[in-house]
Amino acid sequence: MSAPTRPTTTARRTPPRTVPGEPLARPEGRLAELRSAAAGAFAALQALGLSLAIVVLPAIVAGLAVADSGEDSWGGAVHVALGIWLLGHGVPWAAGPVVVTLAPLGITLLALFCCYVAAKRTAHATLGSWGAATGVYAVAAFLLAMLAREAPGWWVLVALVGGGAVGGLGFALGILARPTSPRLADVAPWWLVRATDHGVGVGLRGAALATSSLVALAGVLVVCWAVAGRATSADVADALSPGVVGGIVLAISQLALVPNLVVWGVAWLAGPGFAVGSGTTFAPTEQVLGPVPALPLLGALPGDGWVGGPWAAAPLAVVLCGALAGVLVWRRASDVAGEVPPWRDLATGVGTAALGSGLVLAVLLLLGSGAVGPGTMAQVGAAPLLVGGVVAGEVALGAALVVGTLGARAAWRTRGERADRRWHAVDEDSSHASTS
Repeated sequence: MSAPTRPTTTARRTPPRTVPGEPLARPEGRLAELRSAAAGAFAALQALGLSLAIVVLPAIVAGLAVADSGEDSWGGAVHVALGIWLLGHGVPWAAGPVVVTLAPLGITLLALFCCYVAAKRTAHATLGSWGAATGVYAVAAFLLAMLAREAPGWWVLVALVGGGAVGGLGFALGILARPTSPRLADVAPWWLVRATDHGVGVGLRGAALATSSLVALAGVLVVCWAVAGRATSADVADALSPGVVGGIVLAISQLALVPNLVVWGVAWLAGPGFAVGSGTTFAPTEQVLGPVPALPLLGALPGDGWVGGPWAAAPLAVVLCGALAGVLVWRRASDVAGEVPPWRDLATGVGTAALGSGLVLAVLLLLGSGAVGPGTMAQVGAAPLLVGGVVAGEVALGAALVVGTLGARAAWRTRGERADRRWHAVDEDSSHASTS
């Protein structure tokens, strides 16, 4: 007779042993997430402090130099500088009855650079760190907009969107630039990786090349305009006679508007052109002059010698940038799919490059154009949708010409190689038959 079996009992999990007086250890994963979030928040505070200091300090110096009362000069200078900083993030500035909507793109680039540097130095290469940095930066921009009380009405909410966009992009670039950061393709969601297949990813690279090339050409064009109009700029500066401190502040303020002029140069190259005040037009085929603000920078506007004649062919420069994008699309697609990539992938790449470049320039013009004063100064810059659509069409034309030419040549060469192989096969069969 066998011994009765003992009833089984459910195994109990024994608690971890701890040393008396020593606190329980927290999960390492949770601590790592908290450290990443704290690092991201600290990076956001660094970017805010650096960008605000660069904008506010020159304004304070100028206020102290020209004002009689130190208290009023401090408050007024900080108020104006804060409004300019918010303008760089897309927040309109209500200066009395006038609402300024033109964003100084130099301030936007400054904020992007500060976010990039802070993230590269301080933030962790995690999604939580990026989210914390972006959230803190956006909320801080919103609080500054509420404190300044310069945005009219509900426009103060634009500070959340603008701060999130500027901060999110700058922090993302900084985190991805860290040596320990993973590749973007490794951390992107699967649906995004799949969506960028079949020519979309190649087209995005082409859009980046076309956009950067076009902006570089516009920068060279603006330098040529500045050299041609240096006498006018010097006359305006002499008439203003700002003094030493005022001259430094004037130079810094104009540097903030140089990227705007470069973006307007893109609109000029594309064909539609731009305006500096209602009733004025600066385009390769048309030029209508009018009164403009007394700023030395505006002496760099194109003069009478920059209209008609060979300048009417300026849009060909945009087509050339599209051709460069087409070469990149072809090479990348050939590396992935072989000597003759599928035409569907090539068409997708060309379309993505065109739409991407047009969209980027439309956003830049949307920020870099708007109102800077009452009356005629309510219309400064270019039409974003018009210029973006024209740029997309011209880039598509250049890319399609290159891809079509290279594709036809590769298909012809492949067809000839196949015909040669068939002829060789027929010759070998004939020689074998004659031998037998």
